[in-house]
Order: sequence, then structure tokens, then C-alpha cells
Amino acid sequence: MSAKSILLADDLASVSNSGRSRSHLLRDLAAEFSRRLNLPLRILYVANTQKAFLSKALQEKIKKKDKDSLMLLGKEMSHYPVKTKIISTEGEPVSGILKQEEKNAPLEMIVLGSLGKHGLKKAIIGSVSEEVLRRSTTPILILGPYARLIQFELPMDEPLRILLLTDLSSASAPAEQYAASLASRLQARLTVCYSVGHRIHQLKEMISSRRVSSQSIDAMFKDMQRDGEKLLLKKTQQLEKLNNSVESLLLKDEKNLEDVVSKKMGDAFDLIVMGTHSRNKFLTAFIGSSARNLILKSPVPVIICRSQPD
Repeated sequence: MSAKSILLADDLASVSNSGRSRSHLLRDLAAEFSRRLNLPLRILYVANTQKAFLSKALQEKIKKKDKDSLMLLGKEMSHYPVKTKIISTEGEPVSGILKQEEKNAPLEMIVLGSLGKHGLKKAIIGSVSEEVLRRSTTPILILGPYARLIQFELPMDEPLRILLLTDLSSASAPAEQYAASLASRLQARLTVCYSVGHRIHQLKEMISSRRVSSQSIDAMFKDMQRDGEKLLLKKTQQLEKLNNSVESLLLKDEKNLEDVVSKKMGDAFDLIVMGTHSRNKFLTAFIGSSARNLILKSPVPVIICRSQPD
């Protein structure tokens, strides 16, 4: 089997200051992971010129502009200490990105940016990024809007600190395995984190909304904390077989996980890895609210590993 590569999917057509800044941050991030993992970097640009409302003259104008942008990108990437291949294609962006999973060498990860917009009913991370997250089987590294705002950069002279968020269910297994493998190859410090407080917070909201009262509820929550400690210890011991440097962290704050992580733990870690659930083999995978909100709020990049369909 061919060696893996890292895929960066970027929008070279963006002319805004924020768009150019995002592109440079994404290139630096993808190139640094390529360097540390000793893997080649593929940069993909999908020109969406197939829309019916675009005239032939406008399509040709876009192609000329894209050609100039790709030449400039090639010159810029020649200064990076990694083997880089620039791929340009036409069509629908999501399909173009997903096709790269089927072509050439297998992918280590896909690096994407997010728009960080807010819809009427829910926060969104950008239609292309979210659809790739739903459908891709490859780990996706997302640089969210807050991480872009503070100009996040990986530390150069210190071991990376990776935070693995797990719910201790089978759905988190792909994220756990990937985080342990990545930490081992990067010689990074890995912290396995389970938030029993998040689970208790969810249950309290459910109980409150249903007006359920029981004298045994407090005892149930104490049992959950004890069980969480035992299960987290067992999980940490399992992952130590894949990576000798593993620590555990049990969060008891009765708040949403993404709020605790983004506000209290951003300075303590350089990368977050977490899983997100699939519905089942007949339905499209979805991105859970915790994963989406964490991407939007996190001061560091987030790697999402999709669980296998049920």
C-alpha cells in the first residue's frame, strides 16, 4: 500500500483579507503536520465553474484567474520543507474532496477551514466543511473561526499536547485509536478526557423538563461519577498499550462539554480529537451539536473522527 498523505482543501478564489489569512493559516498548519509526520501534502482546489448560470466567458475568466493563483501557490509552497502536490479540478467542491479518498495514496487526514456562521436555528461551520464531515471516512482537521481569529500556530520547539475527548462508548473508538496513534507518531503528550459533568448536566435538563422528581437522583449522579472514574481509568490503561505517555482527566463541571473545554482548557492543549456519531448504515452521518459547537469555539484545531455506522 502507498504511503499516506495529508490533503488540504482550500478556496484559492477568496480575495477577502479574512479569506487570504485563513488560507495561509491552513497551509502552515497542514505543512507542519506533513513535516512532523514525514508525509507528502496534497493541496486541492475545486473550481466550481459548472453552474448553469455562469457564461462561458465568465468561466474562462475564472479559469485564467485560478491558473494565476495556482502558479503563485506553487511558488509559495516551494519554500515549505515538505513534498507538495497541487491538484486543481472542476465540479462540485464536496464531491471533489471526497473523490480524493478514492484516488492515489490513502489519506492521513483532511485539513479544512470553517466559516463560523450562525444560522436561524443552529450554528454552522460552512456547507462544504460540514458536508465533508458528514460523509468522509477520513479524520478531518478543522481550524475553527476562533482559532483563526487568534492566529493559532503549532508550538515549534515543544512536544504537542493532544486532548482526546471520549464518551467512553464504542462510538468514540475510532477517535481513541486515531488519537493514540497520532500522539505516538508525533511523540506528543496525550490526555484522555471524559466529562461526567456534561452527562449529568444533560440528564438534569431532561429531568427538569419532564418534571420528574426522585429521592434517588443524587445517589444516581454519585454512582455516575464513580463509574466514570473507573471506566476512564480502564480506557487510559488500554490506550497506554498504544502510547506510553497517556494521562486521564475527568471533568465534573455540570456544563456543556464544549463550554468547559473552550473556556478552561484551550491554553493547556494544542490539538483536540473527538468522535461524532453516525445514525446507522441507512442514513447519512450527522455532526452532533457538541462537535459543531466545539469547532466554533475552540482556540485550537479540532480533529473529528466519524464513528462507524450502526
